[in-house]
Parts: sequence; C-alpha cells; structure tokens
Amino acid sequence: MTIDDGNKVSVLKKAIKEKNKATIQCDANDLQLFLAKQNDTWLDGAGAASVTLEEYGTLQAFRDQIDPMLWLNNDKHFGKNFQPGEGDVHVLVVVPGKGKRCRADGWFGESFLPMPKKRKVDENEDEINQVTRFFKMRDFPPLAHKKLEYDMIMERKAYRVIFAELMNEVHSSFEYVEPGKDSNPGKDSNLIVTGNPGIGKSRFYLYCIFQLILCEREDVKKLPPYELVLNYGTDFRKYDAERKTFIELDRDDVVSLQAQRRVLRLVEATSTQLAGWSGVSILFAAPGVKGMNNFAKVGGGTYIMPAWTLEELREYNSLLPDNLKLAEDDLVSRYDTFGGIPRFVFTGASKVYGENILKKAVNSFSAMDLISYARSNRAVKEDDYSHRVFEMVPTRADFCADYHLDFLSKHIADLVATKVHGENLVKLSEFARTRYDYESESASVVRGKIYEMLCHKWFSLPQQKKLLHFRSLCSTTLHDLTIPQEMQTVRFTALDKIQLAEGWTYYRPTSKTFKALDAFISDGRNYCYGLQMTVNEDYGIKAEPMNEFLKWMKDVAGLTTDQFYFVFVVPSNIADSYRKQTTRTTTTVAFSQKPGTSATVNQFVTALDAFSGGK
Repeated sequence: MTIDDGNKVSVLKKAIKEKNKATIQCDANDLQLFLAKQNDTWLDGAGAASVTLEEYGTLQAFRDQIDPMLWLNNDKHFGKNFQPGEGDVHVLVVVPGKGKRCRADGWFGESFLPMPKKRKVDENEDEINQVTRFFKMRDFPPLAHKKLEYDMIMERKAYRVIFAELMNEVHSSFEYVEPGKDSNPGKDSNLIVTGNPGIGKSRFYLYCIFQLILCEREDVKKLPPYELVLNYGTDFRKYDAERKTFIELDRDDVVSLQAQRRVLRLVEATSTQLAGWSGVSILFAAPGVKGMNNFAKVGGGTYIMPAWTLEELREYNSLLPDNLKLAEDDLVSRYDTFGGIPRFVFTGASKVYGENILKKAVNSFSAMDLISYARSNRAVKEDDYSHRVFEMVPTRADFCADYHLDFLSKHIADLVATKVHGENLVKLSEFARTRYDYESESASVVRGKIYEMLCHKWFSLPQQKKLLHFRSLCSTTLHDLTIPQEMQTVRFTALDKIQLAEGWTYYRPTSKTFKALDAFISDGRNYCYGLQMTVNEDYGIKAEPMNEFLKWMKDVAGLTTDQFYFVFVVPSNIADSYRKQTTRTTTTVAFSQKPGTSATVNQFVTALDAFSGGK
C-alpha cells in the first residue's frame, strides 16, 4: 500500500486496518508498527515472512517500533528523502492478542527465600520446618487491598497445611469419575478460605498462586492438566504455563472457561461471576461477602485462617525495611492490644488511632450483644465491629470448617468487663457462671474469658478485704486466705519484665503469650498464690509454661515449690465437685514429655461468684 509520508503514524495505522478489515479486529490505535530493517537494509517479502513474534508480542530481533506520536517522515522513521525500492518491505505490523499479557515474573519472584527461625517454637515440629520461607512481590495482580509497601509474603504453618488440604480437594475433584457412568472425569467444587478481616487472606491468595506457578510441590506436580484462572471482581486472567504469562480474558473467554471441568479458579475477595462455574473455585474472602452463601452450596469445604502468633509477627517484622519495621516493645504492645491481626498491628495509622477505633468497637457492644454472639457462634463481620473484638479460632488441625470465638486479646476482654455495670454486670456474671445444655464451644470459651475478667475486676476492687476459702485437691486440708484491702496491682507482659513489688501484690499478665496462670498473688515474703480462673471442670496445668514460672519464682522471688499454691478459681456450682487436675505437657500429643516440677505443685480450689447479685 502507498501512503503520503507527510501523514502521522496514526493515519498509517487506520489505513492498514481499513485494508485488512477481515483479519484485524482490534482498534487501529492498538496496532504496533516496526521498521522492517536489519543492518540498515530493508527486508524483502521472504525476509518479512520469516519474522517471528517473541512470547510477549514484540518482534524477534526488531526494536525500532514506530513512534505513534511522530510523523512518518521523521528522521527516526523514514526521513524526508526516503525513496522506496522495488520489492522492499518497510513496515511490520503486530496485531495484539485478545487480552493483555503480564509476565509472571513481573509480579512474583523466582523462588522462596529461607530465613532461619530465631528459636524452635513447636517442640513437635520436625527440624526441617525450623526455617521460615518467604518471597518478595515485584508487583501485584488485582487485589482488594494491595498495600504495595508490604511486599513480603511469609510462609506460615497455616499456609502449608491449608494449601495441602486445598490441593487434595482439587486433585480429588479433577479425577472424580461418577460411578456407573461413562463420562469425562471431574466434578464441581467450591472451596472457601476465610477468617477475620485483616488476617492476610489476600496474602495467602498470592502464596497459592506462587506455589501453583512454581510447581515444586509434589501435590501440585500430580495435578492433571488444567487451566489456572485468577479472578478479582470483573478481572479474569488465565495462566499460560508455557510462556509464563497471565492473559487478560474477555467475556467470550470467560464463558468458555466457565463450562470446563478442569479449571482451577482462585477468587480474591469478590467476583461479578462468583457462582455458576464448573471445575474448582477457591474463594479467599472475609465472612459474609456478597454471594458467599450461594457459592458454598456447591460444597467443597471451608477453611479458617487463624490469627498470627506473636512469634510469627516477629518473624514478619524482621523481613520489613527499616521504615516499616516496628520496635520490639511497640510490636508486643500492639499485639497485646489488638491481637494477632497483621492489618491492625502493622498498617494502622498509629497505635492511638487504632485504640480509638477499638474503644468505639467495644462501646458498640452491650453485655447482651456479647452473650448473643457467644451463644450463636456466628462469624465476625466488619459492619458491626465484631471483627475488632473477637477472633475466629479454628478447632481442627487441618483448619477445616470448625471454629470458636475468642477475644482477640486480654486487653479487649478487659475493656468489655470494665464497661459493664449494675444490672448488666449481674447478667454478665450469671452468663459466665452458668453452663447450658448443648452449649457451643464459642459460648464456653467466651464465658470463661468473661469469668476471668470479672475475677480480675473483683480482685482489683479497692478498700475491701477479700476472704478466700481454699480446699486442697491433693488432700483433705482446708485453708483460708485473707487479702488486705491495700493490695496493689502490677501488670506485666512477660516474666523477665516483672518488677517485684513489696507487700501484697496482684500480678496480672497483659499478653496471651503468658500461659502459666491468669494471675498470681504474692504476700511479698513467704508465699505465692497462682490463680487459674476457669468455668470448666477439666482444665489441666500446662507443664512447660508452669515449669518456667516455678523456675522464675525460685531464681527471682526466692520461693520454693512448697511455698506455692496453685489455686483454681471457679464458680460455686462446680467448686464442691472439682477434682485434682492433670499436668499437660502438650496440646497435641498427650503426655509425650515428662511434666517436670509442675507435676508436684499443690493444687487447691476456691469458689468465687464475682458480682453475682450485684456483689
């Protein structure tokens, strides 16, 4: 074709499209034009026909793309004195594919990176797991909350476990053959990964994508051939494994993939076409998002992402750049205040701002609201601030389906107990002390935490002597303890942070990480009374933290085990029948280790109905 070189490149593009209407369906402006020149020589017809496309839509060995902002006779293009030769080819045209392409390595790093753990957290874990793995995002696919500055994705234990469970479900669904029918294998399955808002479900979504495209795990390698689709809202992208690219899909592509059995779709937060897909879809979203209940009808399972431990937050904090990294004291303080939710710990505007939001959340809950939430065991939500008060705690080792509610932190539980007065305080006390038939685990856990907070509140009442009657669980002896009204209170985050006070002192931990006791009382001279507040008749003594406490008591406070009373503080309705408790060495493998000194402590029980009848 012939065109006046005094025109702009845009005119040439339109002319090319006009002459090739049958083959060029895209907009003329989307065409890419390259000078058909190699070593200062124009290609002939055969040379032009041999040119191939690189994997990302650029021409092999051709870098001189014609600038669409310039005139054709610009010196960068053809110049003012251009004379075409017979048989020469001057322009190579690249027609873009149906969807934009994004290189996988434009988003993701090439491999996991190792980070040795500072200490062995779980004595039952293999040594191989004592290295924390992470990878760095180079950019992000479409997400609800990108938070670009937090580009490190750290592998949690929960990530490993849930991903393995998901792959089992995917493999089972892809290979399923309906008995008695001669049909292609495969069945539809919708899976859900949920948990508290801000817990990192989007980061786990990225982790899953990375594992699938990395294809190093055996359970990923064993999957039959399938199409991987990413979906957020209106955005759909398919992974091209051969070219290692993600291709943006149009409506026709989406409709075609929807009907295929061997499609694995990962859905971030929301989708305009959440339900109605064949194959396997995995939704990563907070509880109650639009369409989730309908999506779940094609059952495949729901997995609960747990809150982060303090140790996990420390490990992640160590990966952050200096401008984002929190000081150790600040990190611990935020964890003790807000709980193990990374969004509240790391990304809040300030701790003061976060505390104001937290107070607003607590003040929005009445005593009856708390009781209702605990009894119903309903999932937390952002719209009623329950996600700021409660955490969803998975109860199974595979994190599947079952969970109970618990307060996100001792601080939050304390705020709840502090704001309740008068008649509501009596109602809350009655709820905490009364076990109901067919009670949910959430109700039991929340009752226990409320009872603990009410006990703390009772012990801290000023200008009132307190008399406790102890019954030994190891013999038939009885003891009375009179606590003076001037007893002071000391709050602490860890044993090594305690500043011993003189005289009668009530020591109360502020962190969930202190697991030995709920509180302890020292008379400042001869005796220490460890207090375990519980509404359960089977509670047990945690051996490892108790042994650490007994060692601290001996080394720092100068008291022996004989000078220590381990006291179960319980409601009066179970006090008389309360029996000696076992010493538990682990939460997963019963009695697998020796309990040590903790097995020799003297156990007692005392009845306390805090604030019953307004007392």
